[in-house]
Amino acid sequence: MRFDNFSQMIAYHGAKNAQRTAVLFAEHNEVREVRWEDFAKAVEQKVQKLRIMDNSCVGLYADPSPAWILHLFAAAIAGKRVVLLDPALPPEAVEPLMADTGVDFLFCDRPERLQKLRPAVQRNLLAYKERGGKKQDVECAGELLFYTSGTTRQGKAVVLSQKALCSSCWNGQQLLPATRQDVVLSLLPLNHVFGFVCCMLWPLSQGAAVAIGRGARYYGEDLMLFRPSVLPVVPTLLKYLLQVGRINENLRAILVGAGPAQAEILEAAARKGIEVRFGYGLTETASGLAMSARGEDPFLMTPCPEVQLRVDEEGQLYVRTTCMMDGYYHLPGDTGRVLKDGELATGDLAEQEEDGRIRILGRVDDVIVFPNGQKVFCPDLEKTLARKIGTQVALTVREGQLTLVAVGDHRMLQEAQDAVDEENRHRTREQQIIRVEMRDEPFPRTANGKLRRFMI
Repeated sequence: MRFDNFSQMIAYHGAKNAQRTAVLFAEHNEVREVRWEDFAKAVEQKVQKLRIMDNSCVGLYADPSPAWILHLFAAAIAGKRVVLLDPALPPEAVEPLMADTGVDFLFCDRPERLQKLRPAVQRNLLAYKERGGKKQDVECAGELLFYTSGTTRQGKAVVLSQKALCSSCWNGQQLLPATRQDVVLSLLPLNHVFGFVCCMLWPLSQGAAVAIGRGARYYGEDLMLFRPSVLPVVPTLLKYLLQVGRINENLRAILVGAGPAQAEILEAAARKGIEVRFGYGLTETASGLAMSARGEDPFLMTPCPEVQLRVDEEGQLYVRTTCMMDGYYHLPGDTGRVLKDGELATGDLAEQEEDGRIRILGRVDDVIVFPNGQKVFCPDLEKTLARKIGTQVALTVREGQLTLVAVGDHRMLQEAQDAVDEENRHRTREQQIIRVEMRDEPFPRTANGKLRRFMI
């Protein structure tokens, strides 16, 4: 099914699939269900309450749950601007994001966090009223704001319409169909667009049931408890589930995305008789742009039906799609740099086959993306290490590990290693440099002098 907005989707399934399951969740280690009829009624009731509230922006700062999904749909249908906040962040990191986007109503599942952020909510609400805000004049009404991830650079709030998100679901459905008999297990954060679309919105749009996982402690147990047929994962989660032996015969399909994957991990899952697909997408395009076909090279991906791709002379991938963002919230300059005449510069390097299929090679810019979705902005770190070592350096990834490559002979290796060890003491485990290598040739660069990081 294809819908233009959330209201259409919920009304359709609430009527046509009233007694079928929409959402599954665990309570006291037992599976509970929410039927479409009850879910649709609950959303409508919440919509009516939100519509009479004199506010403009609803922030969701909570772990995935039926209540989270309910508030998400109701707030968007009620015409609020909806901001998806990362529940893994502490309140002090969330407060500036709320100020940035104007959150003046906060759904939060932890009372102590809500108490800390209540003054920020009140400030934003007062500012909205002082501007003469009216319910019918809400900026980005009914649209969702997803934050891109970043390390030394703050992420941007990407504005996505309901139509773009629903279009993404339809496009993905054409390459990997979900049916009303499917149960899709959601183990990923719903504040990230891959988890939001592939774990929640896509299955709901097709009448499949969404099973809400209970968090990292229960990954393996949830696979046994909910017995899903479809599992969207990031590469590191798939690797873990294989290692602990939790990938089982109940699964018919695994969708891998949100970061680079190792071929042997995908092959290990496929050997269990499971259909393994690898997908490529961006927050700016409401997730999916391309997906590998069943039984073929997982890294050679077919564009979705309403996606047009081209690769320029420098190897950068550009895209046009019905799933395009409206832009970065309150950042017209940043939007204009990547989105021109409806075409987005992805920042990714790619090869394109004659039949249109693409293979992603790396990043044009200086961000390294890890399999778990973590990102490292390289120039600042490279500048620091180059100064300490006294030579040119570049960061890259070897076998999934962050690696520093330095120009010079091997007599400099220990000096480089000492500099890396010192730097690692100030970095999280996920972002530490694991390997150090030396090379005696200059780094490969484009005609414009840009580092070809993927060739190092």
